[in-house]
Amino acid sequence: MTIQPLIRIIPLLVLVVGLSATAAAQATEDCGPIQGTITVADDASDFAAMAQVTEAQAQEAALGAVAGATVVDVDLEEEYGFLVYEVDLTLDGQEREVYVDAGSGAVLCVETED
Repeated sequence: MTIQPLIRIIPLLVLVVGLSATAAAQATEDCGPIQGTITVADDASDFAAMAQVTEAQAQEAALGAVAGATVVDVDLEEEYGFLVYEVDLTLDGQEREVYVDAGSGAVLCVETED
């Protein structure tokens, strides 16, 4: 087997792992310190080059965590020293922030806004 077919399925595997971790994410009022897989240095600026998960994959993982929600905004940012996607959702008039690891696609936390 050559490496070419393996390279093609890696993004799919990342998404599957992220979606399977979704069940472990619980909605909370405050996520507190979260831990991702990509550490961000203080002087880092090119977050897009560091991310191993696309914005679309992060959105899909977030929507898997909050079924029926609508995506309002997606930001790739540093949280507690780790690179994450913050996906803002609305569901039944309530805002939620879903933090998705930019390295694995795992849902790290679902935060309910007041």
